[in-house]
Amino acid sequence: MPVAPLVLAYDPAEIKVLSVKVDENAEKAHIEASLAGIWKRLHPRESFVYSWYEAQLYEDYAEDGDQRFTGVIVFIVFLIAGMGLLGMVTYTTEQRISEVGIRKVLGASAAQIIVLLSAGFVKMILIASVIALPLGYFLGGLFLNLFTYHVSLGPGVFLRCLTSLLLTGLSAIGIQTYRTAMRNPADTLRSE
Repeated sequence: MPVAPLVLAYDPAEIKVLSVKVDENAEKAHIEASLAGIWKRLHPRESFVYSWYEAQLYEDYAEDGDQRFTGVIVFIVFLIAGMGLLGMVTYTTEQRISEVGIRKVLGASAAQIIVLLSAGFVKMILIASVIALPLGYFLGGLFLNLFTYHVSLGPGVFLRCLTSLLLTGLSAIGIQTYRTAMRNPADTLRSE
């Protein structure tokens, strides 16, 4: 919401919070002690509760909590996506294990087998990125426009997302295809 004008009315019967403006150079400990003494004299049975405005603003609007929560959510999303991709790669490589064994017997190197097995998955990741990045830019812009004061989406955000996606995908694909490429072809072809 945009910042609207504010009207403060003075009604001593309704005062629950008192704001006191102090000089920048004043000692905070001396002010706290003075206010506590005055409060104790006027309200001896009630405790003196206070906070400094800067500290209160920091506690109310600090970004650490939101960033940590968002970081945990993003980590969980990447973990689930990586596990799903690892499952698909594992299933596909197990289906093609005899093909890998035959190619190794015919002289294919481990690097060629890794490229053969992972090329389709890398293409899928790149196609998904081409679809998701513009869609994310559009939907992220719509979401941010709900707020009066917001940051703008720049290419850095999407570059970090794409890099994270590629690192997660390539590590999940690379680990499984490397394990499959390094298997002994005699063990895989024996059952054929």
